[in-house]
Amino acid sequence: MTAPPDAVQDQFSADSWWWQFRELIDMVKGDEIGSKYNVRQPMVRAAFDSLEKKFAAEAWKVEQKAVALRNAGKTAEATALLDDFMTKCVEESLATVKTLKAKMLD
Repeated sequence: MTAPPDAVQDQFSADSWWWQFRELIDMVKGDEIGSKYNVRQPMVRAAFDSLEKKFAAEAWKVEQKAVALRNAGKTAEATALLDDFMTKCVEESLATVKTLKAKMLD
């Protein structure tokens, strides 16, 4: 997948995070009038509500560890911890997008 800073501006890329989510939105709608929206949107909403709850619960613990590291003068370790957590969240979100798109193709 292409991280935002590495994406070419204003150019389609199948690996772009933005385009992955954009394709999911288009699939949820189904067509220009949104004929599939009422069926597909609840599935997507439930998946991302679940992820949001999981991330929120984990973020509290990660934040506590990062603050403790920073207070101990270990700023680089705190930064790495937060970076790793965010990377994990992005990867899980993109995996969820992939799974949802596959379900909509069935």
